[in-house]
Parts: sequence; structure tokens; C-alpha cells
Amino acid sequence: MFRRVQNILLPILLLLAVSGLAAASGGEGGHEEFPSIFSTAMLWRVINFAVLFGFLYKVTAGPVRNFMSTRSGQIQSALEQAKRSKEDAEARYKEITGRLAGRDQEFEEIRRTAVANAEKLKERIMEEAHEKVNKIEEKARESIRQEIKKAKESLKQEAVDLALKLSEERLLKEISSSDHKRFVASYLNEMKG
Repeated sequence: MFRRVQNILLPILLLLAVSGLAAASGGEGGHEEFPSIFSTAMLWRVINFAVLFGFLYKVTAGPVRNFMSTRSGQIQSALEQAKRSKEDAEARYKEITGRLAGRDQEFEEIRRTAVANAEKLKERIMEEAHEKVNKIEEKARESIRQEIKKAKESLKQEAVDLALKLSEERLLKEISSSDHKRFVASYLNEMKG
């Protein structure tokens, strides 16, 4: 469902971006000041930015999602292994207490000792299993945080680089030699006055 909506919206957004570029670059060819927040030129700039952001998201979301999925599988596997260790310890405990439950009165003291030792063993194994699970979860969280941070920084840098490149290309296309001469003359007049 999401893929279908995405396949419909992407061409529409690209069409809006192209028409926005056409509307924003149209006019008398003169240099105008920064448009008002409520102007159509600003609206097209916002739409252009949204389309650019959407494109970057579409390009980078898959690899990030794949990494997170793989990492999640590794964490799940480690948690299942810890669960199996816990179940094995509980099974050993039940086996020991079951063997000792039917013994005669003379073995009562031995049974109490064995039960106490088994309980301590269970507690120790449970504590170790919980510690391992906690360490694995914390490492996984930290790893995920670091990878998300790297991905965000990479996305930001790519967005900045792309925006600079697009701005440079647009300026080179829009500024003519007469505009350049006018800028130089204006600058020189300001320096004199």
C-alpha cells in the first residue's frame, strides 16, 4: 500500500519541483531581493527542498533499514541464546529437585543441601544470564545509536553538498556577463561613497 502511494506521489512531487523551478526562475531576468515568506517563489523553494529531501530519503532509507534489520537479527539471536541458557539451568534445577524429592528420611539433609546449592546455582546462572543480556542489549543500543548518528551526519553532509552544487549551477545559469558587470559597478560605487 505504502509502495503504491509512494509510486504515485513521487512523479507528482517531481513535476511540482520542475514547475517550481520554472516559476521561480521566470521573470524579467533581473536580480530581485530574497522573496517574502508568503510569496509563490518561496513556496516553490520550499517544495523544491521537500522534493530534494524526499529523494535523499528514498535513496538512503533502504541501506539504513537493511543495516538495522541485520543488527536486530543479531540481537534477537543473542537474546534467544541467553533464553536457552536460562531454560537449561531451570531444567537442571528441576531434575535435581525431582531426584531428591522421593528419597528416604536419611537423605533429607542431603536433599536440603542439594536444593540450597541448586538454588544458588540457579540464582548465579540467572544473574549471569541477565548480565549477559543487559550487556548485549546495551552494546546493541550503543551500536544502533552510533550507526544512526553516522547515517544522519552522512545524510546532512550529502544534503549540504547537493544544495551547494545545485545553488552553484543555478547561479552560473542565471547570472549573465551584464549582471556581473552591474554587480562590479555597484560594488565600486559603494566603495567610493
